[in-house]
Amino acid sequence: MILIRRKQKRRRGILPLEDELLDNQYRYGKKLFYSFVDTKLELGDQEKAYIENLMLRYDCDYAYNGEYDPVRIMEEYALLRTYSLMKSEDPDHPYWLLYCTPDVYAFTPAQWEAAKAQKLTWEQLWPMLNEEANSYQQIYFQGWDAPLTDVDRAALMNLCDLKEIQACFEGEPEKSEIGADKPVIYLYKDTETDFTLTLGTPPTLSYPQYRQGWSGTVTAEGLIIQDRRYPYLYYEAQIPDDFDFDQGFVVAREDTVSFLEEKLAILGLNERESADFITYWLPILSQSDYNRITFPCADYARLVPLQCQPQPDTLIRVYMLSEGLDEAVVMEPQTLDPAPARTGLTVVEWGGSRRNS
Repeated sequence: MILIRRKQKRRRGILPLEDELLDNQYRYGKKLFYSFVDTKLELGDQEKAYIENLMLRYDCDYAYNGEYDPVRIMEEYALLRTYSLMKSEDPDHPYWLLYCTPDVYAFTPAQWEAAKAQKLTWEQLWPMLNEEANSYQQIYFQGWDAPLTDVDRAALMNLCDLKEIQACFEGEPEKSEIGADKPVIYLYKDTETDFTLTLGTPPTLSYPQYRQGWSGTVTAEGLIIQDRRYPYLYYEAQIPDDFDFDQGFVVAREDTVSFLEEKLAILGLNERESADFITYWLPILSQSDYNRITFPCADYARLVPLQCQPQPDTLIRVYMLSEGLDEAVVMEPQTLDPAPARTGLTVVEWGGSRRNS
């Protein structure tokens, strides 16, 4: 296969060159290579002297367009940056730094063919991703000599998800992500029971702190974790946006509360849980005249697997996807499956994602 290190295309603010270099050098902790191509400013002796002094100060390697082999550089440096310089009115920072495109886009046809010839076997790829994956922002897998098994493919994508790398296979669209906002998890049991609960997607935020999972005790009054009581477990996460709006509901602002009370009861939330849900989401939903709403509960359970020990007798996971609208549209109604009756150790979760209109 071919492993291509590509930077995500993103807008960047204009920063003083010194600030940009210092920030990157300390944040990533790896020696960097800077190329200066397609500059807005003609690089004379003064400009090149300025660049050279900065590169020496921050221990960075550099070259100008045409002075280096991008294929060799791609092999040797974890982070490739391409920059342009502009004049500044600030006497303390005589030049501004502009982010351009990664060097991979500046390849000549011959250099590109040479890069494509650097194929990695599965055995070579796996340790590379485990050891140095954090230096990749995006990986595009193409040109496998032999198809991966479903097990290997799943393991590869799970590893990329774990390391927060966007990844896709040849012919597949690149993944987009969406925030899983304030999922909370309640645990109930009549008698005190120790538990351990883990998520298949590591949270970006959590309370109490997620330490490769949560471990504590379920009591009639709530949860006890490290001698402190909590009403529920809270987290947020970034997940693939694999949801769709094929079916759902279009709800006017004034009907939001009655709609949620009705649907959440069907999906299995009790009055307290429903109140927690509504008080969080109502201010967000009320910003729009209408909202398109669907409950992709099964999709969320697939994207964010939840495991609890001991095994829950009842598991209820409610997830809402919403999108603000300026006016009503027609949608095919979604049929909601009623939740099971609660018995024994019960785990209940609610959360949601919001798409911009």
